[in-house]
Amino acid sequence: MNSERSVMIVDAMNLFVRCFIASPLISQGQHVGGIAGFVQSLNKMIFENNPSECIVVWEGGGSLRRRQIFPEYKGKRKPQRLNRFQETGVIDTIDNRNWQIKSIIEILNYLPIRQIYISDCEADDIIGYLTKYHYRDQKVLIVSSDHDYLQLVNENVKIWSPTLKDYVDRGWVLNRYQITPQNFCLARCFSGDKSDMIQGVEGVGIKTLIKSFPQFSSEDEVEIDQILDFAKESAKTSKKKIYANIVSSESLIRRNFQLMYLDVSNLSGNQLGKLISSMEMPIPNGHKMNLFKSMIRCGIQTIDIDRIFMNINNTLKSKESNV
Repeated sequence: MNSERSVMIVDAMNLFVRCFIASPLISQGQHVGGIAGFVQSLNKMIFENNPSECIVVWEGGGSLRRRQIFPEYKGKRKPQRLNRFQETGVIDTIDNRNWQIKSIIEILNYLPIRQIYISDCEADDIIGYLTKYHYRDQKVLIVSSDHDYLQLVNENVKIWSPTLKDYVDRGWVLNRYQITPQNFCLARCFSGDKSDMIQGVEGVGIKTLIKSFPQFSSEDEVEIDQILDFAKESAKTSKKKIYANIVSSESLIRRNFQLMYLDVSNLSGNQLGKLISSMEMPIPNGHKMNLFKSMIRCGIQTIDIDRIFMNINNTLKSKESNV
C-alpha cells in the first residue's frame, strides 16, 4: 500500500440516498435505515482506506447559477423506488427523510469529521474545488457513484463507487469509455445527461462520439473549438449526420459545458469565501458519550457504536501511515 494517506471526500447525499433507498430498517416506529447505513458505510470505508482526513460534503439546495443558465436543470426527476414492505404500516415521508439527514449531521458532529454545507450550490462544485485547489498536491479519494466526478480523476485522484464496489482511476475510465478523464466532461457535453435533464446533440451517444472523434482518448486536454472545427471540416466530405448535427448544436454544447464542468465557475465569490472559511475551521474532536446519546436517541441500537467510534476516532487522529 502507498505510504501516503489520502484525503477522503464523501458526497453525502449520494451515499445517504443509496442507504435510505436500500435499507427498510425500522426503530421506534419510523425508518432509520438511512442513518444506520450511512454510519456503517462511512465506518467501513474509513477502516479499509485509512484516510488522513474525512470531509463530508452536503448538498446546498442545488446550484442557483446552473438554474439561471438552464431553468429545467434537474427538473422532473423520477420518484425513488424504496426497498420497503408496505404491510409494516410505516409510511415514508419527506419529514422522515429530512429527519434522518439532520440526525446524521448531528452524529457526525461527535466524530473527527469535517462537514461542509454551502447554500445554493451543489456538492459537486465543492468537491471539485477541494480536489483541484485545496488538495491539489495530495492524494484524494472521492466517495460517490455520480459520473460527474470522473472528470476529476487523475494521478492523485480516484473514486470509490459504492454502486460498482470498485475504485475508479484513470485506467478504469479509459478502459470503460475509451475516453481519458480530462476529456470526460467535454464528451458528456455532446451526449448530454438525462438524469439532470441536460439534452445532448441529436443522435450522439458516448459510443457514437468516440468512433467519430478519437481525440477524446488523447492524453491532451481537448477543447470545444477543436471538436467543432473537426466536425465542420468532416461535414464537408462525410455523409455521417453526427458532424452536421454537432455543427448546428454549438450553442447547446457550450451551454452544457457551463453546466457540467466542475471548477469555481459555478461558485459565487460569497460561496467560495464561505467554503474557504469552512476549511479553516478546526476539525471537531470525537466525543463518544454524545455519540452514544445521539444514536440511541435516533433508535440506532443494533450496531456496535463503541467499535465505530474507536475505529473512526483512532484512524483520523493517527499521524502514522499504513505501509
